[in-house]
Amino acid sequence: MRSSSVRQVPFGACITDWLTGKAKPKLRRNVNSYMKAFRFVLLMAALGVTLAAFAQSTGTGQGPYGGERRGRTGGQGDRNRQPPSVDDQVKRFTRRLNLNAEQQQKLRPILQDRMDQVQKLRDDSGMSRQERRAKFIEIQQSASQKIRDLLNDEQKKKFDEDQQKQRERIQQRLQQRRSGGDAGPRGM
Repeated sequence: MRSSSVRQVPFGACITDWLTGKAKPKLRRNVNSYMKAFRFVLLMAALGVTLAAFAQSTGTGQGPYGGERRGRTGGQGDRNRQPPSVDDQVKRFTRRLNLNAEQQQKLRPILQDRMDQVQKLRDDSGMSRQERRAKFIEIQQSASQKIRDLLNDEQKKKFDEDQQKQRERIQQRLQQRRSGGDAGPRGM
């Protein structure tokens, strides 16, 4: 049996009464508890949306240059790093060596072939580390020679300089690993 002192009022009317100050003390408590629950639900929804947006932005793996070059973390981080796409590599070569449209068209299949060969090499678990390294160097040298054949004399000079700088960086990294130190930009 219902008590005559409790009246059934729609929720909207409770809020209106509460906002205008006409609500009875018991009704005010009910509205306050509804408002607290509503604020809590809103807060949780905002937190969920924020976390989802953060997870989506950090889960892409994209570096500040859209995958062109990413920072190195050393150790296992280098092995799990995705290589730049063929398009990114063509853009980098074009920007660095001032390639014309014809050179870009010829460069694309060379880079794609190199990427495919390197991927096959990574997937091949039957080779020793030394065999894999030797094969990788062979793939790189072959692709570099094909790229060099596309270039004019001025571009070849710039390409050779870039190749030399890269070899020096690799040697420096190898020396750091052998000495056990992580000095330099990588170790910061």
